[in-house]
Amino acid sequence: MSASTLASAAQVWQAAVELGLGGLERLRPEWEALCAERGGAALLLQPAWVRAHVEALEAPSGLELHTMRRDGQLRAVLPLLRERVWFCGVPAVRLRAAAGVYSVRFDLLAGPGEEGQAAADALAGSISGRRGWDVLELRDVPAGGVAEHLVAALAARGHATGRWLALQSPYVEMAAGEGLPAGFGSTSKKFRNQLAQGRRGLEAEFGPIHLERLDWRNGEELAARLDRFYAFEHAGWKGRNGSSILARPGARDFYDRAAAAMAAQGKLALHCLRAGDHLLAMGYGLQDSEAFYVLKWSYDEAFAKHGPGHLLIESMLLELGGVQPPLARFDITGGDEPYKQKWTKARLDHSYLFAFRRGPRGALLRSLKFTWTPWVKKMLRKPA
Repeated sequence: MSASTLASAAQVWQAAVELGLGGLERLRPEWEALCAERGGAALLLQPAWVRAHVEALEAPSGLELHTMRRDGQLRAVLPLLRERVWFCGVPAVRLRAAAGVYSVRFDLLAGPGEEGQAAADALAGSISGRRGWDVLELRDVPAGGVAEHLVAALAARGHATGRWLALQSPYVEMAAGEGLPAGFGSTSKKFRNQLAQGRRGLEAEFGPIHLERLDWRNGEELAARLDRFYAFEHAGWKGRNGSSILARPGARDFYDRAAAAMAAQGKLALHCLRAGDHLLAMGYGLQDSEAFYVLKWSYDEAFAKHGPGHLLIESMLLELGGVQPPLARFDITGGDEPYKQKWTKARLDHSYLFAFRRGPRGALLRSLKFTWTPWVKKMLRKPA
């Protein structure tokens, strides 16, 4: 572990780097306490979530946990992976977010408010002063995330920086609409009528529709529930096009590890929607005191004309609308696909944020990434 001390106008910060999964476990109690302090904003920044990604999909030996302490207390954690890569055709050392496509989003975990920004400033000073890196790459940072302040602080220290929009993730605001249940305020009357028609059609043919939220008492029962969900998802169009969990190397390992960790905290939710004895749709999600996150869901295509996927979302929203205290949002996660637009107009931008080593080499890498590579791609798309 290496350490340095950084002074600001009102505070003294201690910067350190913990390495590997051993370092993660050493930090775990303090890290979890900082997550609890941040509340729902930190559900997807927990050490268990990061560990699930690293163990399933990365080389754990490259894990670096950049931390900031004030008066000995942990106030910020930035999990990164160090790797040697070819960056736009140039060999480089990259520090990138310890996250991937299944992680949903990533950010610098820091204390709330102005203290979090001060921690980000101090961490920027620590990273700026360290040798042995060329590119810092943070993926899927939500708009307003603390990592934006970190990159801005690096820019103020003379580092070239850049950003590109990765995705716009839909979410449903859970406030009740006028005369409507919570979560339905952005839906059109036409869409609600279609949902009602689909529900009536299924119930007339197969029996009453009911939503089950699955619980378990032990690891074996959870494993059996997950097996059923993975097989159900793989049997449909996701299996055919290679996007199901079972079709992607490492995906099942991640979702297994994440499920076990979140179930231990009471934050995992597995839903089944049935009409009579027929299984229509299934969902895999997370819930904390502020939000519900839909991570994966699937439906039986035999019932596609009735919209079972939308009926699953409808049933989940109706269930969650009764939670006390009320949830703030229902986060559909992922990209802005057309079928999600039926539920909400609200979007949360997620961006890739970059900072480059100071000096000519960093300037070259920044130019290659944000000027020359886009220009070459544009030229290649032009008709001959």
